[in-house]
Amino acid sequence: MARIIGRIGDMNAERALVLTRHDDGDVILSIGAAPRGMPYHLHSHHTTPGWEDDTASVEFCSLAGGGGRSPAVMKALRDLWDAIEADNATRPDLAIQQ
Repeated sequence: MARIIGRIGDMNAERALVLTRHDDGDVILSIGAAPRGMPYHLHSHHTTPGWEDDTASVEFCSLAGGGGRSPAVMKALRDLWDAIEADNATRPDLAIQQ
């Protein structure tokens, strides 16, 4: 099952950054309208829940899945995941989680 974590932006409470991590290690980075109060479920492999029309997303593949053309980006996305987790722990009012 995919895991989701995100953060509402500092300057615009209506926009957010969301990371979706699939079981195979692939990570989708999405930026769009903050999906507050929406039930989270995956609509398709390449979208972040609740963001069908107002989002921009890009997927990076893990090395394990035969892709992985951007290992430095994947490391940065894992570091970003950890940073969002830490910020969400201290300011849960700005958290977006599954």
